Amino acid sequence: MPWYLYYPNRLFSVFIAALQKTPRSGAYTSVYCATADCEGTSDTEYFVNSKPQPLLDWAFDSDDAKGLWDKLSVMSS
Repeated sequence: MPWYLYYPNRLFSVFIAALQKTPRSGAYTSVYCATADCEGTSDTEYFVNSKPQPLLDWAFDSDDAKGLWDKLSVMSS
């Protein structure tokens, strides 16, 4: 890596590391969801920091889903 990229990269890596989660804290919500009682939650929620969050209404639009699927199939072929 050239020096003019190396030194800024080293400098900013300190700040970026401070913003990142540790593996333990990153896995906390996954472990919570795997072991929590599912009563009271619906299929239309996802979890952020161990709290259920509702999906937005546009996430249920089947026309958009089909369009995205078609675009993905074109990109992968």
